[in-house]
Amino acid sequence: KNHEGKDVIFTEKQRLSKIEKRAELRDPKFINGLLKEAIQTPNFIYLDLDPLRGRHALYKIRYLVDGKPRYIKVVINPNVDPLFVVTAYMPDYVKERGKTDLIYGKDEYI
Repeated sequence: KNHEGKDVIFTEKQRLSKIEKRAELRDPKFINGLLKEAIQTPNFIYLDLDPLRGRHALYKIRYLVDGKPRYIKVVINPNVDPLFVVTAYMPDYVKERGKTDLIYGKDEYI
């Protein structure tokens, strides 16, 4: 379930299709802990950079390094039921910041 109580799925097929580019997806602790936490309690959500896809980028602050945040990012397709995880990983910046709309929460490190 996401922060709104809607069902979210991340299929094994999708995980395997992204595993080459996203090493985090090999770690069961990431899948069952951090990924789930980011979906359930994101700090903020941006619209995806490609407005035609209508995806959402969920961000959860994981920890700070020298005062700069590291994130858990989960890209969700909100246009299906249940919601569908497209990919997830741990970036050190917010790609959508200043380029798309913030649709949930507060991005404190602008």
